[in-house]
Amino acid sequence: MKQGTHPGDQANWRRLSNAIIRFVWSHGFLICLFSCIVLAHLFPEVGKKGGVLKTDVFAGYGVWFVFFSLGLTLPRKQLIAGLVQWRIHVMIQIWILMVSPLLAWVLLALAPGEQEPAMRNGLLLLSFLPTTVFSSILFTQRAGGDPVIAIVNSALSNVLAVFTIPLMCAFMISEPITGGLSVAEAILKLARTILIPLALGMLVRPILRVWVDRFKRAIKWVDYSVLCLIVFTAFSNSVSDGLWTKYDWPITLEAFLLTTALLGIQITLVMWLRKRVPTSQAVRSAIFFSSTQKALATGGPILMTLFGASPNMGMIIFPLLIYHPIQLMVAPVIAHRFHRAGSL
Repeated sequence: MKQGTHPGDQANWRRLSNAIIRFVWSHGFLICLFSCIVLAHLFPEVGKKGGVLKTDVFAGYGVWFVFFSLGLTLPRKQLIAGLVQWRIHVMIQIWILMVSPLLAWVLLALAPGEQEPAMRNGLLLLSFLPTTVFSSILFTQRAGGDPVIAIVNSALSNVLAVFTIPLMCAFMISEPITGGLSVAEAILKLARTILIPLALGMLVRPILRVWVDRFKRAIKWVDYSVLCLIVFTAFSNSVSDGLWTKYDWPITLEAFLLTTALLGIQITLVMWLRKRVPTSQAVRSAIFFSSTQKALATGGPILMTLFGASPNMGMIIFPLLIYHPIQLMVAPVIAHRFHRAGSL
């Protein structure tokens, strides 16, 4: 009797291969992101400033494109219409700009031992960052929430970040801004990097709207490619400057635990707060996802603009790289829970 592959084994292998393909397709960006970290440790000379690929030059143009594409994809009519709910927007912005940094500061103050300055700065900078654009809107919609609130607050927090992050850096961050810039100079630099391309994108959106809607997925992947380049550059510079030789695994573990704790505290408190806001379930869902999400798509370029030349950039961006994938894993579960509660 000839031996052959059992039909059941073939079916199992097919199911396994399909599951792997689906996983890679749905998590392709995160896989690329962490692959860039590995490649930066293996080939730092390629990605460092002034290296073979000139990644610092391309990253600069890429940052500009990220905010230009953000302007292209923001619907102006919905932004204007959503401003009528200004009390909700003020509450969300107070959380993003004031409560989140305060929580990070308290968490670091209560943590045992003395933290590495670069890791401490990274966690504080994470707390300053604006909310996400794509995922906050997506998860708000999945939860049956009001996407207009998510659209307004994602745009507003990214614009306000131009002014608030340099101010926060002056008072709470020990890491000097690249080039020794003052607060005013840092604001001008961020304005050139964020506000100008953002405004240009919004200005030409009516002309390019059909094209943008058709190629929205391609634009999104270009943005992801820029983020991967920023991460590769940041870690290549840090490896070349010997940053990771002085940080052993306990410091990396501490960064992971503190970042996870910050996310958990924010989720718990916003979950408690949203139940006490006298409004609809749809608005409460939008409040949650607009307040707890932190933007890698715009936060990475902001950190690159302010601290790109710092040898500590790898550790500065590290908490954001931890926070982002965890929030992407937690958010769908919470969105499903909100949707079920709203449909009862």
